[in-house]
This record gives sequence, structure tokens and C-alpha cells, in this order.
Amino acid sequence: MVATLKTIAGGGLDLVDGADLKGHHRVDDQLSGAITAWWEASRLPVRLYLEGQAPQDPPGRTAVAALLIDPIDGSINRDLMVGDPGFALAVADTPVPRFGDLIGGWVYGLHSGDRYHTAGGQL
Repeated sequence: MVATLKTIAGGGLDLVDGADLKGHHRVDDQLSGAITAWWEASRLPVRLYLEGQAPQDPPGRTAVAALLIDPIDGSINRDLMVGDPGFALAVADTPVPRFGDLIGGWVYGLHSGDRYHTAGGQL
């Protein structure tokens, strides 16, 4: 995902037509497409939750877990190349998770390259 993101230029607001500032950015669409393609090819038995989209069940499989992904947390900052927007991923051990079902997570700072993760409640 990081490699895909690096091919998408920044430097100005890039909103989908009619979107407000907090709304729909083109980079979200491009990265969501790459994530969905990876997920489909992986054949993982997990339900995919992408920010702003309906949950997706794995084709031909029963989901036993969930991936929750915000492709760009801080889309405006990413478009304007300021701050440190991030790619955020969480994993839950059930396909219809609540907060307490999360078993791990990973955040990647797009500008800094910083990585943060947690598993089993440990940072």
C-alpha cells in the first residue's frame, strides 16, 4: 500500500467532484482500489471494512475475522503535504467487531515514515 501511495502525487487539494473538505479525496479512491485488489488476491477469510464504504465479505469464503482500514487518516494534510497523515489498519478476531474485539493495529506516518503497532494490548 505504501508503494502505491508513493506513486500518487500530492501538493494540492484533490477532491472528488462535489465533495467537501472532509469528504471524498481522490487519493482515498486510488488507495482503496489497491487495498481491495490485494484483499481479493490474498483470499484471506476476513471481512474488509474500508472507511466510507460498506463492509465487504470475502468472495466464496466465510469471514472469521476483520480488517478495518482507513487508507488515509488526514486526507487534507496528505493532499497539502503538511503534518503526518497516516495509513491505519486494525485487526479484529470476529467479522462483526466492536472496539473490544480488536487484537492489533498498525499505523504508518506517510510523511515521517514512522510506524506504530500494537498487539494483544501491548504497544
